[in-house]
Amino acid sequence: MRSYHCGGMKPVFISIFVWMRLCAIGCAQSPPVAVVIIHDVTVIDATGAPAQAHRTVIVHDGRIEEVASSAHGMGGKFPGVHVDGSGKFLIPGLWDMHVHMVFGTWFPRGKEITLPLFVANGVTGVRDMGGELDVLQQWRKEITAGTLIGPRMIISGPMLDGPQPRFPSSIAIKTPEDGRRAVDSLKNILHTDFIKVYSLLSRDAYFAIADEARKQQIPFAGHVPNVISVSEAAKAGQKSQEHVYGFLEEASDSADYLMQVIQGKIKDSVLTDRAQRMQFLFRTYNMRRLQDLLHTIKTTDT
Repeated sequence: MRSYHCGGMKPVFISIFVWMRLCAIGCAQSPPVAVVIIHDVTVIDATGAPAQAHRTVIVHDGRIEEVASSAHGMGGKFPGVHVDGSGKFLIPGLWDMHVHMVFGTWFPRGKEITLPLFVANGVTGVRDMGGELDVLQQWRKEITAGTLIGPRMIISGPMLDGPQPRFPSSIAIKTPEDGRRAVDSLKNILHTDFIKVYSLLSRDAYFAIADEARKQQIPFAGHVPNVISVSEAAKAGQKSQEHVYGFLEEASDSADYLMQVIQGKIKDSVLTDRAQRMQFLFRTYNMRRLQDLLHTIKTTDT
């Protein structure tokens, strides 16, 4: 289903999805709105095609049924909610692909603040990359039921991190067996949408998680752990790599040496200092190595 947003030149959007939900919630004695017709709006379909001015958009049961020229008078005969789109723009709903909406006690008012702000700014879908699973799943139930305004959610639940995780909402993974059990539990008991891996995982644990995720047919994504290279993560099947960590390291002419330092196999006091490591990476940067790495990313569909 495509969600569209209608807004003026100010950075505020009115969602078709939200308009229908508000009508359903605000009119408890009335049936939910089945049809929304937006008149004389400029449609931007995000394909790169030119903006389409003076269009009428008909939405039926949450699906865009027709987009036609307003000059044809389409939509006038339909009962439902009619929205004047004159001087406004309609765009596909946006996705925020990396959010943390409930992260221990750090974000205590997500339900009252975060969810409405997403929708008010045209974000109709989010991918939560680590948070309190029971809270997020309850919000999703309420949004689906129409009792709460918020975006669609793709949820990982707790992050899989090393023996001493950095953040709340994490599972400490000490052994490969811990990793396999965590994947099985998240997939089959807690019913998450994907697995989130984090920075402090060991190599053995990471590859066990990757193997179990493949067996369980559930995607895994997140940080490339410190002791894993970007190309290794791509070849292991990690579907996304957040924050572009590890690309400069692997594009270095001294990538192999640097990885051995990171893994603790070689002692190098200079490269353990972050500022000096960055200077080292810029000095040893090799464009061809980066191109080869990007080719790997492309061919593995990362």
